[in-house]
Formats: sequence, structure tokens, C-alpha cells
Amino acid sequence: MCNCNTTESKLIRAKFSQAVIMFLRQREAEEGPTTVYCKVIISKVMIMVGLTHAEMSELTPKNKVPTKQKAVNFAFNILKHMGLISNDDRGYWGLTKKGRQSRALDSEYIDAMTEIDKINYDNRKDKED
Repeated sequence: MCNCNTTESKLIRAKFSQAVIMFLRQREAEEGPTTVYCKVIISKVMIMVGLTHAEMSELTPKNKVPTKQKAVNFAFNILKHMGLISNDDRGYWGLTKKGRQSRALDSEYIDAMTEIDKINYDNRKDKED
């Protein structure tokens, strides 16, 4: 089973987050400020990080969602909480002003992700009790 709190998992999600920001910046450079459908972003990000078709198709054991797609969805959530992207329309994501100006996702990203992981874990634990 996947342990999503390992350093390796966090680095993978950081890599996906950086790719999301890079892709949205490239799209804006070509078309101006815009929003992009999440499935388009997911497929482009997977290609950008160099995943094989087999890696893209790996499913989580519990809910049978593609593992890497789940990681990109998690990246959307983190980037939104950081104020770097927004989804004013359901399923469409775009850069915020802060997202256009940010440089790199490093310790700030890891700290935010760790805090959200803790909140999500606490919420799940409360529901189980």
C-alpha cells in the first residue's frame, strides 16, 4: 500500500505541482490569462514529468483511481490552498496573480503540504471515532 507521507511521495507531489504551474504559465504565454480543463492539465503534466503509459495507468489498491492522477489532483488542492491557482469554474484551473509571480515551490510547498496532510489525517481520524 502507498504511504503518501513519505519524503519520496512528497517530492513526487512537489514535482507534479511544479509541472502544473509550468504548464499553466506556458499556456498563458501562448494564449494570455486562461483556465484549462483539469483532465488536459493532468495528461500534459504526466507527459512533462516523463511518465510511461504503464506508470500513468497504475491504480491505487483501495479505490482504483490512477495513482499519478491522484497525485496531480492533490497538487491542485495544495496549489489552491497556497493561493497559486484557482478554479472559479468546476474542473477548470488557472493561475492567480500570486501563481504568476511565484518562483519555485520548495520549502513553502513542503510546509503547506505537511500541514494539509495533518488536517486531512485528523479529519479522517475524527470520522472513524
